Amino acid sequence: MRSKNTKYWAGALSLCAVGAFLMGFYLIALVSKNNDSLGGAGEAKEASVPEFARKWLDAFALSDPQGRRQILAEALEADTRRQRPADSLSEDERYYRARALDLITLAQDYSSSQDFIERGVAGNPGPRMLYHWVIGMIGEEDMPQLYGMLNDETYAAKWRNISTVIGSVSHNPVSADVLWDFFQRDDSEYFSAERSSLLGKIYALAWIGKIGSPQYDQVLQRAATLEGAEEFARNWVNQAEVEQVSSRDAALRHIRSSALKGLIYSQEPENIRFVQQLYEQELENCNTNNTKTKFMSALTDCMGYQDYIEEHGLDFLLMEISVSPPLRESLASHIRKYSWKSRSF
Repeated sequence: MRSKNTKYWAGALSLCAVGAFLMGFYLIALVSKNNDSLGGAGEAKEASVPEFARKWLDAFALSDPQGRRQILAEALEADTRRQRPADSLSEDERYYRARALDLITLAQDYSSSQDFIERGVAGNPGPRMLYHWVIGMIGEEDMPQLYGMLNDETYAAKWRNISTVIGSVSHNPVSADVLWDFFQRDDSEYFSAERSSLLGKIYALAWIGKIGSPQYDQVLQRAATLEGAEEFARNWVNQAEVEQVSSRDAALRHIRSSALKGLIYSQEPENIRFVQQLYEQELENCNTNNTKTKFMSALTDCMGYQDYIEEHGLDFLLMEISVSPPLRESLASHIRKYSWKSRSF
């Protein structure tokens, strides 16, 4: 009896083993077939937005503008070889591809960084100083020339462009010092409606944060307060009533907003927490008074920027906001999340 049972169970186990083997073989064949049927579509998905984004980040990591352009050109060539119809590209893919084409076309128009500085940055009218253009054409080695131009009254009408280029490209603490001097000095005689350096002066605070010089962390935190903004801009703020900035109070709001952006651009955890705390305080203030303040608008933008940076990176944010308005939905949705109406109670 025991012998028959033993034979029975041995046979059953053998059948199970054979069945498991056949099932495994079937699954392997099925997966292989599915992979074969996906073919180029699978490759396109792998090589589309994520890979293209990585190419951009690789390019941004280089200090050599020519190297940046080369990486982008290679990415575009690879994208073109896939020969996918335009309607099959995602919104992000179309957007970043267009920005790369912008930069490569621009590089064909200017023979060198020196040519771009003379005809682009200091030209009249010259192109807009879009972030991806600037970092694709200018390198750290060009900073000394730009420092001189920012202190030369001949270029007063282009000081906004020059400060934007310095802040976009440089990671040198000397650049932060140069922009801080530009922010504080009194050159209000150039605050004209048509050729104002005022907005460039105000936004220098944001670029100081992006450059990442730790000695300015406390300065930017102080500048984000009304008292600090008044203190640091005392040399010129009383003359800050021009077409672009309608009053002294408006100038102070812009200064505080620029300082907040600088704190976010620095990506220092302490600075980010400082902005978050200000946001929570101002949110409570808006809820208490049942009204939205202009300072709340600035804080809302910065909180949305931080979310976007965490998802995409700082370089992508700076490219987005230099090209906009209008903001693409991918950024606008982050900002809306922190609006007073969405957080009020």
